[in-house]
Amino acid sequence: MEMNNKETRRVVIGITAHVDAGKTTLAEAMLYRTGQLRKLGRVDHGSAAMDSHLLERERGITIFLSQAELPLGDMEVTLLDTPGHVDFSAEMERTLSVLDYAILVISGVDGVQAHTRTLWRLLELYRVPTFLFVTKMDFGRRDRDCLMESLRHELGEGCVDFTPSARDRRMEQLATCREDALEAYLDTGMVPEELVRQLVRQRLVFPCWFGSGLKLEGIDEFLEGLARYVEPPAYPAAFSARVFKISHDAQGKRLTHLKVTCGSGMPFPTAAARKRPPSCGSTPEAGPGLWTRFPPAAYAPSRGSRLPGAARAWGSVRRRCARCWSR
Repeated sequence: MEMNNKETRRVVIGITAHVDAGKTTLAEAMLYRTGQLRKLGRVDHGSAAMDSHLLERERGITIFLSQAELPLGDMEVTLLDTPGHVDFSAEMERTLSVLDYAILVISGVDGVQAHTRTLWRLLELYRVPTFLFVTKMDFGRRDRDCLMESLRHELGEGCVDFTPSARDRRMEQLATCREDALEAYLDTGMVPEELVRQLVRQRLVFPCWFGSGLKLEGIDEFLEGLARYVEPPAYPAAFSARVFKISHDAQGKRLTHLKVTCGSGMPFPTAAARKRPPSCGSTPEAGPGLWTRFPPAAYAPSRGSRLPGAARAWGSVRRRCARCWSR
């Protein structure tokens, strides 16, 4: 039985790119234009909200995964900014398994680069529907037609220009993707948005937009396109979750980052539930698509300290929950 998820419409979108392609700058622009940031930060000034770690601000690159909440129409989007440098690609790849959609950022100056092709193959491997945004168009070194030809040659014929000025060409390209799209185009002269969402979800079409994150050019069109063509997945009623990252807080306590994929949530284990521990847990208010970190402080004492009974029970749950906990 599947639970209707149309009211909440939660979705997880990750941003990935070759290093220095303008990925974090685009994330900042998206947050700024949706009202989540009062001031537009810059990576080169060390003021980007998504690069909060001291090392990231000193070096001007994304090293650690960061997340932010992004309102997008009637959707609640969890935006994940992943590292672009190849040395930190493991941090990025761990995130792909929890993404509903991905945004692949391409530099309008450099085009498709070596690591861009690696990211494209990984997105194909994980079957993640992908939107493309070509940034740094304010440099004016390459025109849009040249870049679109390069994208279709390097990444595939499914790359389609979704800017308003390319509507007629877009409809013709969408019509060639599937038979029902061709029939709709021949009957009405256009492909319905619902059908376009299906094509995007099935990775038959990769919508492309152009602009500049630093100059805020094309950002509003891109956000409107995401709100129009993103289709949140439906979650079954049974509870499940997927862990994508293990970290430690300032006190050295272990934190598990997970995405709750199914169900309305269940409480943390207590001493009374030791004999029948759950396979995974969440905060009581967590729901499908929501994010949480656990165990709480009560279940994650500092290393070397004597664990109370409840914490020992949680440690037993952690060892037995092979599908949710990294060993």
